[in-house]
Amino acid sequence: MKSINLSSPSVAYRHLQKLENAGYLAKNEYGKYTVKKKASLKGSLARS
Repeated sequence: MKSINLSSPSVAYRHLQKLENAGYLAKNEYGKYTVKKKASLKGSLARS
């Protein structure tokens, strides 16, 4: 998880849950996520 600066898989899972609850992702019966709604992001997400 170091490549995306997350401390553990549980942190990644929690972020996916939040996006699913907000309506941005959907999880199918096989556990795969798909995008339901796109969001507009302002600013930079890049970290040094």
